[in-house]
Amino acid sequence: MATPDHTALARSSVPSDDKPTNPLGHPFFLEETAEEPRQRLAAKHTGIAMAINTISCLLANSETFRETQAHSMPTEPGQWPLGALHTEGLFAAIYFLSQYAELLGHEPLVRP
Repeated sequence: MATPDHTALARSSVPSDDKPTNPLGHPFFLEETAEEPRQRLAAKHTGIAMAINTISCLLANSETFRETQAHSMPTEPGQWPLGALHTEGLFAAIYFLSQYAELLGHEPLVRP
């Protein structure tokens, strides 16, 4: 009977071509189109700003839906409020994305 070898290094079953992807598997090539280091840095900063804006919109929509529910107003199908754990996780993502932008040498994207 074969025994599993747990000493082998873990590796992805998908070959890596060093292109960043999101959890849904869609590649994100914003930085790849930049030719100069300054352009690549600006592309990173733009990507961070896009991410922060998108997460902020998700949080705002969730809070709007929560307020609508609290006042027993009708809501559109498919709307949902985020749970506390997801909300805190998204606020943490915004914070750390802003910290990363600062490390890249830009002004903070989010003010405390």
